[in-house]
Amino acid sequence: MFEWLKKVTAPVVSKEPLKANCPYCSIELNKFPTRKQKCKSCGKEFIVRTHYLTKQKLVLTEKDAAKYDVEKENYYTDKSLIDGLKNYIGVDAKQVDKLVNATRDELTKKFGFTAALGDVAWSISNMMIAEAIKKGDKDMIKGIHFQQAMYLHNTGRDCKKIQQLIFDDDLREIKKSEFIKKVSISTAKESACEHCKKLEGKIMTIDEALKTKPLPCGECSYKMSKRAKTGWCRCMYLSEID
Repeated sequence: MFEWLKKVTAPVVSKEPLKANCPYCSIELNKFPTRKQKCKSCGKEFIVRTHYLTKQKLVLTEKDAAKYDVEKENYYTDKSLIDGLKNYIGVDAKQVDKLVNATRDELTKKFGFTAALGDVAWSISNMMIAEAIKKGDKDMIKGIHFQQAMYLHNTGRDCKKIQQLIFDDDLREIKKSEFIKKVSISTAKESACEHCKKLEGKIMTIDEALKTKPLPCGECSYKMSKRAKTGWCRCMYLSEID
């Protein structure tokens, strides 16, 4: 939790009946507010939030409420990577929870300050990839890469390098068949962006695809998150049998 949030939430905690002070002038409010309202003493408007972890009620200035909303969004975005590791690739949830605690302690010691959940999640995903590589578990590697790419996309970072790993792995798997020498590109059809639509039905050899890397589409403009700065290419390779 940010230091500023510790400060602004401190006055809110009290024994029943719940009491609170105006975050601007510090006057005690007649009753604990349940929604946004103006202080009868200073006339300034304060905001009420429920903390996403503690479920504690918070009375905040408009400025601090905006900071809190960003912190909450960041928390759930970071948590989404951990949830993805738990729910979508068959990793034991308890194992991940233990890794979260152990990794946070390790990174906190390394950094000299409490490690952010995003750093913890990313470190865990990389450890799991390393373990999957040792086991030769390509499905798990692909699953973790997908979760990493989605996380980068949702946090406004470039996800295309990791998407590239996924597409290249798909091509190598197709290439294992002695009967398949070519692939075609299939897009999201009508919901595809204008750049991806231009790739629909394009046919090439697998070797050509591995060399030129048409996927992910570098100009893709489809976004799955309001924070995304680059596109999320939904195209895929299909086997072409002569």
